[in-house]
Amino acid sequence: PHGLAKCKQRQIPEGVETRLKRVFHTSATIQLKDNFDMGSSSDDEARPDPATQNKLWTQTEVSDLKLGDTWFVVDQKWYVSFLSYIKGGADGYIPREPPDLDNKALVVDPSAQAKYDNVSVLEEAEAEFAEALQKHKKREWVLRRGLQEGRDFALISEAQHKLLRSWYKGGPYIARKVVQALSGKVVELWPLQLWAQLDSRDQERRPMLVSRTMAVEKLWELGCKEAEAGEGMEARLRSHVDPSHVQRVDKSETQSLEEFGVENLSVLVFSERRDRRSNVFQSAGSGSRIEGPISLPCPPPVSATGMDIIASLDEDTSEEEAANRRNAPQAQGEIEHGKGLCGLGNMGNTCFMNSSLQCLSNSEPLTRYFLSGQWKHDLNTDNALGYSGTLAQEYSSLLSEIWSKQESLYPRSFKSMIARYAPQFTGYSQHDSQELLAFLLDGLHEDTNKIRKKPPTETPKGDGTNDAEIAALSWERYKLRNDSVVLDLFSGQYRSELVCPKCGNVSVTFDPFNNITVQLPQSNSVTVSVTFHALDPLTPPAKVDLEFSRTHTVSHVKAELARRFMSSASNIVLACVWYSEFRQFYEDTDKIWEYGRLKLDDDIHAFELDTEVPPDFSNDASSRFRSNYSTSNYSSNYSSSSSLYNGGGGIYGGGGM
Repeated sequence: PHGLAKCKQRQIPEGVETRLKRVFHTSATIQLKDNFDMGSSSDDEARPDPATQNKLWTQTEVSDLKLGDTWFVVDQKWYVSFLSYIKGGADGYIPREPPDLDNKALVVDPSAQAKYDNVSVLEEAEAEFAEALQKHKKREWVLRRGLQEGRDFALISEAQHKLLRSWYKGGPYIARKVVQALSGKVVELWPLQLWAQLDSRDQERRPMLVSRTMAVEKLWELGCKEAEAGEGMEARLRSHVDPSHVQRVDKSETQSLEEFGVENLSVLVFSERRDRRSNVFQSAGSGSRIEGPISLPCPPPVSATGMDIIASLDEDTSEEEAANRRNAPQAQGEIEHGKGLCGLGNMGNTCFMNSSLQCLSNSEPLTRYFLSGQWKHDLNTDNALGYSGTLAQEYSSLLSEIWSKQESLYPRSFKSMIARYAPQFTGYSQHDSQELLAFLLDGLHEDTNKIRKKPPTETPKGDGTNDAEIAALSWERYKLRNDSVVLDLFSGQYRSELVCPKCGNVSVTFDPFNNITVQLPQSNSVTVSVTFHALDPLTPPAKVDLEFSRTHTVSHVKAELARRFMSSASNIVLACVWYSEFRQFYEDTDKIWEYGRLKLDDDIHAFELDTEVPPDFSNDASSRFRSNYSTSNYSSNYSSSSSLYNGGGGIYGGGGM
């Protein structure tokens, strides 16, 4: 256009060129380099208009994940502004062109970590690893913990990322691979952070960001290259959590790192081979070795009084046999008071497993049963519902360590075995303690089930008048297929009653259980903390605590706020704010108890508008509300706990709704 041609002959103020291009949306080449440095990524001449960008972006969209493909992590806030720009705003609203891509908030920044004194050990270790990546000029990045897709970041395909790189400056470019997990194909956002080191006395460590699905032999090759080690050297993995734990790495091992039990931030140490005839012990079945003088603790024998408990639980034990056990001489080193006080080290977030194991370990009848060795006589390796006796063997070994040590230990072998038979507990993330406890009780029962051949049985049914008879018969038939010490200690029966609404027929059954889910007592009222923002920008925000019944909804919250602040409930918007962003808007029908959309620990804010809130506000109108208000310039003289009022990003800038 002629307007742009004339501008070329003049000295153009900074920013004018970009605004002109946004108005004309011309794909024609605009040569202004002589008088103005455009400062864009790959030159603004190569950046298409929004419609063309949207077309190319849509053509490169990928819906399916393929193994080995590379995906890229981009900042969610930037990504939303980019999509809004290329797709256009609603109701004639013209979105602003996004700035350069900025992913720095997603990665671990070593310089930023150094500013804080309250960083955790894990954060400090990951900051050190990230600093080493930069030092060795590796274009790899460590993502911060706790990030969520859709809130903090978005994933785009490699083809889409190439488009962004050709249109915009910025970075860093965070690439992640698609791997095969137990739940299916996933983008591995947090690969393992490992170190390679030549000899343990060498202070120089080289960082390696590797996939959990990588084979151990591939890790050996990569570590050998990074540490500049010789082919004839041996390699060992030293745990970051417990440096005394060392695991030998065989360069012919084909297991994946996850199956091998490699922990995050472990150190792969290469050293010269040495004679290990007298100072290496390899634990059975685990593949891990312990170096140093061998001192194998013998599990303490069980006391005679401990056997009385087992005898009383075993229906096949006669009174004469029980008397013989009582009169038997006491074994040396019987379990004394204070034994078994052994801590279990946390390997990531395995406190759910440690707490369950401590509960079982302190169930004395079961512990005496395993430490005495009686479980070996009941071991059932042919049970199709069991685990070939492996679970019972591993649990017995773990108990022997717990009840013979005074210091803490790390149950790595037991954790690996659990992950092998219960994939839902794979990795080092948080899981439900009760689910693991139920798995352990059921598995130990099946591995020590005395019934080798289970006969077919029918479930007895009563009419409610003969409960004692039906309960005894149900338990008798259940014992025909299930008989173990675990069953005797931890099982019971539920009474289940069904009544036909038409004929009134009553059917009563008794079903076995080994654990009961009990809900914690709760009060009928809940307290909701809300920060109210008045329409008048000179009125500071006010945080109030409101008490409601669990059956109340968001409409009751609005009504109470309107009463307290002399407003109208129809003019109030209730929203959850997360890191200066609107996470979600609540509808009037949303419940305010903990299982509804409104969570009691949410950062809830109420905003007074100058018009009534439309019925469809939570859908279409809320996106416009976000665009107009969440990024507008606002400066407040009032102090508030909400980060919305700490500089830009206030709610009151940019006009009314």
